[in-house]
Amino acid sequence: MHLAGIDEKRLVRLAERAQRFTPRVSLAPPDGLLLEVRGSLHLFAGVAGLRAALTQECLHLQVQPVLAFAPTPLAALIAARAGESLEVLQSAQLTGRLAPLPLSALRWPLNRCHRPILTPPVTRPRSPPSSTAKRPMAARAVAAFRRPSGRRGQRP
Repeated sequence: MHLAGIDEKRLVRLAERAQRFTPRVSLAPPDGLLLEVRGSLHLFAGVAGLRAALTQECLHLQVQPVLAFAPTPLAALIAARAGESLEVLQSAQLTGRLAPLPLSALRWPLNRCHRPILTPPVTRPRSPPSSTAKRPMAARAVAAFRRPSGRRGQRP
């Protein structure tokens, strides 16, 4: 869940209160909270019931949440930070639902990632790199895109 404008004290308080929904609660500072709720869904009559209970808990602390449900915590957090009230419970549907979201939801340090590409004068034909291993920034970018969908080292 994404909680825009929440202070650290209320975030911690909400994390403590969220343990009534699941024992697996993690802070995602400065404005996120991750809950592993797969095992709790049946206790709240599914996603809709859990969404209503979590929203009520947030409103009790005067915080307006954006709730997203996804197979991986990072996917849910990215969707919530993008303002998308996502509800995807199957991994096969996840990539298609995350693809249209803005890259700003990843919260990458863009000043480090975006570098102008300068091409040297052409003197002889060069073969393209055979893998991302020769380009560490590209390898990190590919890994970051695969992480929300739960794919770490697998090829698409």
